[in-house]
Amino acid sequence: MLKSMTGFGQGEADDNLHKIRIEIRSLNHRYLEVSAKIPERLKTFERKILEEIKKNFSRGKLEIFLNLDSVLEEPSKEIVLDLKLAENFMEALRKLKEKLSIKDDITLSDIVKNKEIFTFKEPEAKENQLGKLIEISLSQAIRGVKETRLAEGNILERDIRTRILNILSSIHEIEQKAESLLLLYKDKLQERIKKIAAEVEIDPAKIEEQVVLFAEKSDITEEIVRAKTHLENFLKLLETDETAGRKMDFYIQEINREVNTIGSKSSSSIVSESVIQIKVELEKIREQVQNVE
Repeated sequence: MLKSMTGFGQGEADDNLHKIRIEIRSLNHRYLEVSAKIPERLKTFERKILEEIKKNFSRGKLEIFLNLDSVLEEPSKEIVLDLKLAENFMEALRKLKEKLSIKDDITLSDIVKNKEIFTFKEPEAKENQLGKLIEISLSQAIRGVKETRLAEGNILERDIRTRILNILSSIHEIEQKAESLLLLYKDKLQERIKKIAAEVEIDPAKIEEQVVLFAEKSDITEEIVRAKTHLENFLKLLETDETAGRKMDFYIQEINREVNTIGSKSSSSIVSESVIQIKVELEKIREQVQNVE
């Protein structure tokens, strides 16, 4: 079953203190590209969020938006003192005072001016709770993206399948036309010979030789067999659960190559018309495949 690369999902979770909302937007892209806009205070969760996205998606450009919508009550942060840094800073001030012959005393206010001595840490219980809220809302958002990608994938699958069947029908027509063209060429060649037979003696073997030569030059049996094989493999990809976009793109190129060869081998406008129809369908399939995961 095909999955589109276009999708959207959102999730929300809250407790008595916080409300987390996550939105994920997915667009088509050749590879997997993930970006996240996360509030500074929640940056510690970014790596885990990105890892979870990469576990669930293999292709597409995914943008993640995480919002802390409301804080109903802000608990106090823990103040962490780097005592070793404070001691080193104090010693540096003493040396500076001595070196520059400064008479003023070193005070506490001089030390606390170094902002790196104090850090503010969220309480561990609060961090754990925020992590749970993010996990819940992220899971909801991922599920939403998968559902929308699958729904659009079903639409793509129906359209692509119809076009593949149209191509198979056109190739069947080309097969029939190719057989009749060889007989037509033989009849025309014999007719031309009849007109000049009264004046020039022609070896019947030469006529057959020309027909065989024409048949060899215009034989498209191998191309038709290969094109059919690629088309059958393409149809199988529509049934698989694996990511199929890149494989489909490969088969389109191969089918197009065989169809081009068929067109170049046949000078008949009848066959050329079918070739043009196939190429139109292939181009439409190519456009659709660009959005398949």
